[in-house]
Amino acid sequence: MNRIIRQQNAISGRVVVLVHITTLMLALVSCSVPYDLEVSPASTNVSSTPADSSAGRVAEMTSTPIDSHIEGDITGQSNSGIPGDEGRATYIQLDSPSQSFSVEDANNTTPEDVLREVSFSPDAGGGGSCGDIQDSFQHPTIMLFDDVEYLEWREDASIYVCGWQPDELVSHTVESTDEEIVFEELLRAGSDGGIYTSYAPGLNTPEGLYAIKFEGESGSVTRSVYVERPTEPRLYIEGEDKLILYNFRPDEHVRVFAYKEVDMFVKGLVAWDEYQVDNNGQLIVQLEEDIDSYSFEEHVVVGDLSGEVHVFPFTIQYVPGSILSPYSVTVFRPTQQDLQSANNLWRLAAYRDLREPGTQTYNVTVRSTDEWRWGFSWCAMDSDTLQGIRSPLSIEFSIDGRQLSNVHILEYDDTTSDGWTCHRWSTILTNWPPNRRVELEVSYGLTESIYDGRASYPSGEYHQVITVDVD
Repeated sequence: MNRIIRQQNAISGRVVVLVHITTLMLALVSCSVPYDLEVSPASTNVSSTPADSSAGRVAEMTSTPIDSHIEGDITGQSNSGIPGDEGRATYIQLDSPSQSFSVEDANNTTPEDVLREVSFSPDAGGGGSCGDIQDSFQHPTIMLFDDVEYLEWREDASIYVCGWQPDELVSHTVESTDEEIVFEELLRAGSDGGIYTSYAPGLNTPEGLYAIKFEGESGSVTRSVYVERPTEPRLYIEGEDKLILYNFRPDEHVRVFAYKEVDMFVKGLVAWDEYQVDNNGQLIVQLEEDIDSYSFEEHVVVGDLSGEVHVFPFTIQYVPGSILSPYSVTVFRPTQQDLQSANNLWRLAAYRDLREPGTQTYNVTVRSTDEWRWGFSWCAMDSDTLQGIRSPLSIEFSIDGRQLSNVHILEYDDTTSDGWTCHRWSTILTNWPPNRRVELEVSYGLTESIYDGRASYPSGEYHQVITVDVD
């Protein structure tokens, strides 16, 4: 086997902490009285990289007077699997026929049950070093193994081992119970006497107990871990051009979705296609050349029975959000063209301003195929006034009681024809559920009274609620 010599960095200990930022709060708002409106929207991680083994390891890889709080109208701007019990394949059939996924040939419209934009959160990493630990090591000691006793395929276990001499060469091996070496590398301890690495069983690694061993002139230390096959549906990416679906329900119908980054911490749907897994619950999808620009975690599978499945393991770059819509309607952030073409729902509802805390209700009827622009605006006599009153104001949008994520809201500033400065929020609603009722609410709060240049608004909670009946 090939051996790898690595110079270990004393601060490169790898402890992964996932930080979920799936919903961003909407805030910073302002308001005014009616006006003529014109809108012109404007630590290094070190992990082992083992060679392929006989265990089947796979490398990872017109202005109109309206109230200032409502949105304005737009005025022109080959390895084989290993047979399992009862003849069913319990390992991945890597030589199975594959199907293809091409953005050009796939569906480009957004399904009703899926979000067009999804948020993802950055993954914060942390770690330590052997120099941070006050113990006086008499012999090599494993200080961190992610507290795992079991590992499934490609599940990564971070390890650091202290107690070596600086620059000491250390052999790192993984052995099966029959003493077969399935992984081997040569590491060099850092100046703090620490080894920092990781181990992840490859695809199709046989189930069983494995010994993770480190050995050098200072001694040796071993930790055992049990490798098991996944028990849940899994989506793997092999190289840069292949998706592997494993452990889905036999003959299940699935949809594969491709997303790409469209804004900071926001990914947009590019295309999707439908497939059926085989009677072993497996499918290999070959990604065509038009996917080359995508990064590691750009694909999500939704099975009719298995539900939503992301690439495993998650990339260390970010934690993905769910692509399944929690709302009864399709919601997406508008483009400039959407702002100009979609009708304003507040026009249909005949918006009425609240000059003191309370609730204002409306009732409208729409068709299921209608596309409406829904949002809110806060304006002030000038930008300084607007800026000064934002801090005591907060705003939240909800659909049937579920808060609308910031990822679906377009925020922009503009100046009206009479010189007032505005900050606006806008989203698009479509694919309304037939013969049902949908409740839309804009809630905004003031922690202190504000004056926008024409009127004052007392502190308190304000609610603008539209009940939408769908034909």
